[in-house]
Amino acid sequence: MVATASSTQVRKPINAKGIDAWRRYEKELAPLRGRLQSMGVIDSNGDTLS
Repeated sequence: MVATASSTQVRKPINAKGIDAWRRYEKELAPLRGRLQSMGVIDSNGDTLS
């Protein structure tokens, strides 16, 4: 049993459809990205730092 809005969502195969979906919000996310960079959480490419 799955606790989700739609059990059919769970049955769909994994795909690349939403990979760049965040880009439509890139402008709004810019302040957060800058903050994460200044905190050393991500680098200038947006990759997580360990």
